[in-house]
Parts: sequence; C-alpha cells; structure tokens
Amino acid sequence: MMASQQKRAERLVSVAILTRNSGKILHRLLDGVSNQETDASIETVALDSGSTDGTVELLESRGARVINIRPEDFDFGRSRDLLYQHARGEYVVNLSQDAVPAHAKWLENLLAPLADPEVAVSCGAAIPDPERAEAQFPWERNGYFYFTREMRKFTGAYGRGVSFANSAVRRTV
Repeated sequence: MMASQQKRAERLVSVAILTRNSGKILHRLLDGVSNQETDASIETVALDSGSTDGTVELLESRGARVINIRPEDFDFGRSRDLLYQHARGEYVVNLSQDAVPAHAKWLENLLAPLADPEVAVSCGAAIPDPERAEAQFPWERNGYFYFTREMRKFTGAYGRGVSFANSAVRRTV
C-alpha cells in the first residue's frame, strides 16, 4: 500500500516524521511504510525545519502532508506537538527520519500492544542499519542506550523509557 493512498479500514494511523535534509535514507523509510501489511489506513505527515536537499519534494511526491517551520524554530518537544496537531489518526506512529521499518509487519507489531485500552504507548526496537557503513547512534558504537536527564526522570517515574525514533501513541493520550 502506498503511504499516500488510504485503504478503507476502521483505523487511521498517522506516521509522523520530523525531517531536515533527510538524504537518501528517506526513500527507504517511505518505501518501508508503503510496504506494510496492514488493514489500517496510513497517512504520512512530516514537519520539516528547512531542508534544502529535496526532502520536502520527496515527501510531497509520496503523498505526505508537510508542515514547514524555520530551522531556528525547531525544538523536539514543541515541533512534535505541532506535528501531532496536524496528525488525524487514532494512533500516531513516530519515526525518526533515518529509522527504516525492518519488515512488512513492523506497523502491526508496533500497534498490537495498543489493542489493550490500558496501553497508551508502544516502543519498537532499534536495530543498526545494515546498509549504513558507519555507526549512526552512540548506542551502535558502545552497545547500550544512553539517556538524557529528561529520560532518566521519565524512567524513574514510569519504570521504562520511550524512544520517539520508533513508537506509537494512542491519540487520546
């Protein structure tokens, strides 16, 4: 299913992506989303903060709605909030611009825990990209995740952390 096309289904899922000069990997990400085996309708919505490399044009050519902001206005929290305001789905699936779905059941696996009305968020695994020659994230080099002050506080309060590189959130939350 193309991300720009919507299947008739009971669930609308918004795939939300923060972008800026995403490069070639964005093609693979969008292909991965488009090739999901799901009965859900998928909308792709992106917030771009000043790309100059064709990122916006690629997103639009693939049917994504793009919200543009100035680079100096980017802030992860506020930018994600703005992106969520434009998402229409019952579930908002977060992907980093360089997080490629690993397989055709990625979306259904990520959404499965949300079938329980007591579950508000689901977080998928992060696997080093086999098509990238160099390590991209510190955990790929050092073998463990690192946490910011905010994540330590969140983990202390809730017992677990959540990465918005690959997660799904119930819109009502």
